[in-house]
Amino acid sequence: MDPAKICILVLDRSPKSAHSIGQTLKSIGYQVSVTTHRSEAVTLANEKPFNVVVKSFDPDTVDAIALMDRIRAITPDTQFIFISDKATIQIAVDAIRKGAYDYLSKPINPAQLIESVRKALDFQALIAEDEQIKVRLRRRSDPDIFAGNSGLMAEIDRLIRQIATRM
Repeated sequence: MDPAKICILVLDRSPKSAHSIGQTLKSIGYQVSVTTHRSEAVTLANEKPFNVVVKSFDPDTVDAIALMDRIRAITPDTQFIFISDKATIQIAVDAIRKGAYDYLSKPINPAQLIESVRKALDFQALIAEDEQIKVRLRRRSDPDIFAGNSGLMAEIDRLIRQIATRM
């Protein structure tokens, strides 16, 4: 996976922490956008898809989960890594149950962050591959509804399949 093609969003209320995390990820070659504001994060997510979002997480608020849901409405395969200085095992388990890929404690260990991002990207690739396999298997098991394989018949078949996926 070419790091230059990977887009990561870092969102932390602390500018110093956001900058530090961003620099760590940029050092690997990732395209990194850094913000300290939730509204700007949503704007950025509307402008381009992010592979991973690294987000500060306060277990006393629901904004991290709401943001995760909002960004996944735009790009469903975006992986989230939550970070917090209020780390407990229960909070980490809850964050992952709510859909985060990983949960890291502050202060952030750069090697641990890089490894977590790498694993989140691997997981994202597996999900995409699984979907491609499902589509190929579905195509193989679909009955041929047309006799012949002319260009016109292939185009009719393609249009029917395209319309069927919208229903």
